[in-house]
Amino acid sequence: MSGRVRIQMVHIPGTRMIAGLSRGDLTEGVTAGQDMLQFIPLHLSALDRQPSIYDWLTDWVPGGILTTLTPTEWFDRGHGLGPGTTTHHNMWMPNDSADDWFLWHPVPVLGDIAMDELSESRHKRSHLSHVVIVPRLMTFAWRWKLSKICDLLFKIPPGTRPFWPATEHEPLIIGLTLCFSSVRPWQAKFSPGILELERQLRSMWTRPYGDEWPLLREFRLTPQRMERV
Repeated sequence: MSGRVRIQMVHIPGTRMIAGLSRGDLTEGVTAGQDMLQFIPLHLSALDRQPSIYDWLTDWVPGGILTTLTPTEWFDRGHGLGPGTTTHHNMWMPNDSADDWFLWHPVPVLGDIAMDELSESRHKRSHLSHVVIVPRLMTFAWRWKLSKICDLLFKIPPGTRPFWPATEHEPLIIGLTLCFSSVRPWQAKFSPGILELERQLRSMWTRPYGDEWPLLREFRLTPQRMERV
């Protein structure tokens, strides 16, 4: 405190520690001169590490269309705003975006900022749906916000799917928020069906690749089914 230094403890999996420290082998890992931060990728998003995740996501989102957001787009496009126009009073006015499904893939060190913007977008543009993917690093900074925002939250253990192999070490956390319904209870979160879906997804990753698609496709239709009832 006297030195005005803020120390943050970051939990990493034991397998990543073994890869970095090589169990005392002085010819591998950090002991051989490699940078410690190379083994703690706080600066890489899930898509940076495994771009094939996007193909898996588009297999079950509506129409296979998922708009990927860059960090600079969190503040406008992520809020449902598209390219703007200038009025006859020479004022710039944003237009509504035609997209309605967005992918947020923040790097772990920026996860808290992404969650703040997602929360604001969630309430400003209730017709939008969002998918969030973040490796399980620095969770103390953003995970509680993510669980508060999302209707459904689950994780994919490393090595259980081709797009997230065992070499990634930490699980991939995925959060889903659906558009609000026009009828009670307005959102799918905490409904019996969603809680049961979360339970099924916890054991899904020991089953063959693709078995999760029917569950996730059913989940995305929840708001429409609520309105029909």
